[in-house]
Parts: sequence; structure tokens; C-alpha cells
Amino acid sequence: MWWARDDLTYHDGELHLGGRNLNALLHPDDVPLFAYHAGRVADNRNRVVAALTRNGVRHRLLYALKANRFVPLLTFMKLRGLCGIDVCSPGELLLALQVGFKEEDISWTSTSLDSRDLACLAVHPRVAVNCDSFDSIRRLAVASPKRAIGLRINPDLGLSYRSLAKLRYSGNATKFGIYQDRFREALALARELGMTIEGLHFHCGCGYLTPQLERWQEILEAAQSFVRSAGPLRYVNVGGGLGVPMTAEDEPVDLDRWADLIRRHLGGGETEVWVEPGTFLVMDSGVLLVRVSSVEQRCGTRFATVNAGFNVMIEPAMYDMPPTVAPLALPRSHDPWERVTVAGNINEALDVFAVDVELPALAPGDRLALLNAGAYASSMSSNHCLRGTFAEYLIA
Repeated sequence: MWWARDDLTYHDGELHLGGRNLNALLHPDDVPLFAYHAGRVADNRNRVVAALTRNGVRHRLLYALKANRFVPLLTFMKLRGLCGIDVCSPGELLLALQVGFKEEDISWTSTSLDSRDLACLAVHPRVAVNCDSFDSIRRLAVASPKRAIGLRINPDLGLSYRSLAKLRYSGNATKFGIYQDRFREALALARELGMTIEGLHFHCGCGYLTPQLERWQEILEAAQSFVRSAGPLRYVNVGGGLGVPMTAEDEPVDLDRWADLIRRHLGGGETEVWVEPGTFLVMDSGVLLVRVSSVEQRCGTRFATVNAGFNVMIEPAMYDMPPTVAPLALPRSHDPWERVTVAGNINEALDVFAVDVELPALAPGDRLALLNAGAYASSMSSNHCLRGTFAEYLIA
């Protein structure tokens, strides 16, 4: 099984994560359950830090809170001193503070600031804030005068797992960031209003792996012109987007090559490189445990539907990032396997988790694990069709 690793494997025929039998974690109310392995999060963090350190990059790690906001997991990160936090709303900022992160541990990067955002930032002056529009610069200058800020830039390039980048990040104007054609104007405005420019921020994709690192180099090259124009900076924040393998054909991202490209284009001097991994830190730490509701043949396709839908785990439908599906218990050696499409319980055609995958012959009541469910699943969940109930569990 290509996805097996030291902390995720079968033992006596049953799937274990972090040494825990996942069958033993099934929720008594029979609702879908997310399980996250804290040790895997720490290991992933250490891999990023080690690659940056080996390549001589002065760095700071800020976990993207929107990826997963399960409080026990955030508390683990804080108590272990794994990282700072990147937030994008008043609610996320207050949650980070409640968990114990200090203002100095937190950066704020969002778009479309309204009065509530501005009021929140005004009472937390030591939070590093990245403004992504002329409007946010003007309004923040009034709400929090003389503040040091970063500017969120847009190099007009994108990269991601599969084809998402060309659809969402480049080729057409997006609502994010300040483009090159108005960057000097933005610098002048901020300085005219008494704001100090201390950093730049850019985020250009999600889920990217080694094949996309050529594009990553292009983005870093494009960012250099912004850095040169801005003058001395305390930090350059390269955002998140580092991915994890989603299929057997995917290879883990080459972190040393990724870090070396950062060093060559942005390293050196006094400027610190900030990184905001969300997906990389938590995605492969999590699984979603579900129950098979029905199995039925339709037009030559065998469908297995489960008791969770894309309202609980939306990335397969929204971003074409399918989870790996694994049985919680392996069948006896002589039991048959079959090709099935695993679908959810939401009354929408897009509610499909995995297409034409090989699994043991399934029957209603069987249990499955949807792997790579640690990021942008529970945190993006909704109560669509009033089927939003789930549980969460941290394996420490």
C-alpha cells in the first residue's frame, strides 16, 4: 500500500494511526469522525524547518489556521512551540489568542477588510498585518495610525496540484494582492499615510509537489522585482501551498530543492523568510472515518455511498484532490476485491470522494478511512442538507 508509513499501517488486519486502532475510535453515535495524529504534524513541521535550515534560509514558520482549527491540535502546536500562526479573520485571531499564542506570534493576511476586521486589528497592534489593497491601506491607517505593515503582492503566476493554478491563480485578475503595475503607487500611499512597510507577502497556489517547482522558481523570480522596489524589509512571506502525495503516482515534494530556490532568490541579508504551511503540516495527519450506507450498480459503475458528504470534506469536489480510501479492516486473504466509486450522502452530483478505486467487496455497515483529511475538511465544513454533524479526535 503506497500510502503506508511508520504511523499509518495495518496491524493484525486493522488500520492504525499513531499506534491507535482506528476501529476503536468509531463514534458511539455513528457519525463521521476525523482523527488527527499530532506526532505526524510535528514530524511534518520538522521536515520543513530542517530543509530551510540546511539551506541557510533565515526563517519563521506560521501555521495557516484556516487549514484546521481543532482546538486540541492548536493547543498541541502551541505547547510544543512548533510554530506561529497565520490568521485571516477576527474569529481566527481571537482563537489563536485564546489558545495561548501571543500577538507577536501571529500574522494576519486577508482580503476585503471591513469595520470589524479593522477594529480587531486596532486593539492588537503587535500582530503583523499584510494589506492586500489600496482600500485596506487607507482604512487601516485611520484605524491603527503609524502602524508597521506588510503588503500582499500578486506576481500574476500560480502553481498547484494538477490544474488548479491556471484556473484560479494566473492569467486573469483575481481579488488578491497588489499587482506590479500599481506596486510603487501602493508603497507611496502607505508612506504618505505614515505607515512603515516592513514586509511583503505572496501566496500563489496550493498542494504543489516537485513537478511544480519549476513554476515555483518563476514565481520567486517575479517576486524579486517587488522586493527590490520595496527597500529594506524585515520579512518576505512566501505563503503556503506545499502539498502532500494524493495518489500512488505522486512523489513527496523535494523540500531541499524548494528551500534552495528560496535561498537563491530571497535568502541572504537581514530579511527573514516567513512560510505559512497549512496543507503540508496537517493534511496527511488526518483521516475521516465513515460507514458504508449502500452498495449498488448503476450503468456499469458500482457505487458505495457513505455517511458523509462533500459538506464535511469538500476538497475532492472543489479542488480535484481525491482522498485515498482504505478499509478499516483488511478482509481474509480469499475474499474478493472490486472496483467501486465512493460517493457521499449529499443530494448533489459533485458529491463523489473517489472514482473507480479497488477495495474489498463492500456491504452496508462496513467502515472506511478517507486519508489526507487533516486540512481544509472540517474547517470548511457546512451543514448543507442538514448533514453537517461529525466528531473530531486527537491522537497525541
